[in-house]
Amino acid sequence: MKKVLILSFFAALLIGCTQTGKTNYALLSGKITEPNSEKLNILNDSGKVQREIAVNEDGTFSDTIFNVDGYYTLSDGKESTTLYLKNGYNLTMILDTKEFDETLVYAGEGAEANNYLAQKFLANEKVTGNFQELYGLDEEQFIEKISSFYADLEGKLQKLPKSFAEGEKKNLQYGKANMLANYERSHGYAVKDNTFKVSADFPDPYENIPLNDEEEYKKNKNYRSLIQNVFFAKMSKQVQESKNKISFVKSISDGLNEMPIGNIREGIAKEISYLLSSGDADNEALYKSIMESTSDEEFKEKVTSRMGKLRVLVKGADSPVFVNYENYDGGTTSLTDLRGKFVYIDVWATWCGPCRAEIPPFKELVNKYKGKNITFVSISIDAESDKETWRKMVKEEEIDWIQLFGEADWNSSFAKDYAVNSIPRFIFIDPEGKIVESDAPRPSQTEEIEKLFSESGVK
Repeated sequence: MKKVLILSFFAALLIGCTQTGKTNYALLSGKITEPNSEKLNILNDSGKVQREIAVNEDGTFSDTIFNVDGYYTLSDGKESTTLYLKNGYNLTMILDTKEFDETLVYAGEGAEANNYLAQKFLANEKVTGNFQELYGLDEEQFIEKISSFYADLEGKLQKLPKSFAEGEKKNLQYGKANMLANYERSHGYAVKDNTFKVSADFPDPYENIPLNDEEEYKKNKNYRSLIQNVFFAKMSKQVQESKNKISFVKSISDGLNEMPIGNIREGIAKEISYLLSSGDADNEALYKSIMESTSDEEFKEKVTSRMGKLRVLVKGADSPVFVNYENYDGGTTSLTDLRGKFVYIDVWATWCGPCRAEIPPFKELVNKYKGKNITFVSISIDAESDKETWRKMVKEEEIDWIQLFGEADWNSSFAKDYAVNSIPRFIFIDPEGKIVESDAPRPSQTEEIEKLFSESGVK
């Protein structure tokens, strides 16, 4: 019965929608069961919203998207999927948000390519979903597994439109190269052997892939990801070979300066701007390198604004404050309420995997310093719609230090004043409300955090 309803729905949508001749738009319509929001966003390759589509009360939607050619992201605010759109497409889709990826089905002009992408995502999730299982494999098993995976995906391209298939073959090549390149470090982590090195027979991840294609970098985000990984790996290797005499930030800055001006250098400059952090001695050099690498004035203004904030987040300066944040235990809490003791603050969110990974060592840290002159606080920057998820996680994880819910998620005044652009972020403040460390060690960095506490006078 379900299949009949689905086919009937698609048939109703397709009546009278045949396109003839050349057009400069694509049609997108469909139905979402239990939609997460009242709108859908179509984001372009740069992550900017190209089209906002209203979702009706019954979950149906329909709109025209002009001048499309390639890959886009469809997002409902909580979930997202990759779309392939071309002018002239008349694409319909249905899905149930309870099983977003598993129920996603397309019909109409453009359906073949998009159904392939939906199935590709599920297949990729199945292969890469368990990090330990995948990267715990020995070399031979790992190579066999991912080679079989990518060969199977490439085989399915034979029946798809030529223009789409040719681009997808490149994406598969870049994806496989990234996985091969990550194997050495990831396998060492999985088997707890930081001395692990791949054998001399291990495939060259970048064989037959040019690493300086400016045009490909501009138009293909998978190639961008590949080149950025190559750059970061090269810089990390330089730091290791220097035996940490060169900082990672300094190595990034120098590496950027050595690159020719172009799409790749500008793209990497934008990607690494998050490395600007308060208290880093190499901040100014990195800032200069970034500014010289791009002609994007809007981006330069943002970086300059961030740098301005970082310059005042120095040790001994008055800390930015939060006021009347909702407390999990009831009422509200402000930073000034905590004066008289050191305050160690964790900025996090329930959806952040690295944040959740810090919960066990955070518990150990809190227990070790119980009764000392220090207060521990976690501030969630989850969206308002995820407040119940936050409450549920705090209860299930039995987190017993101060838990606060910030206002306006990423746009909360405290997060913005501390120039928070990635989480988890830890901040350490003295009993007078002065900054000790605006980017403090994590609880899992046991030696560093204990040294900081000891030298600061926590007792």
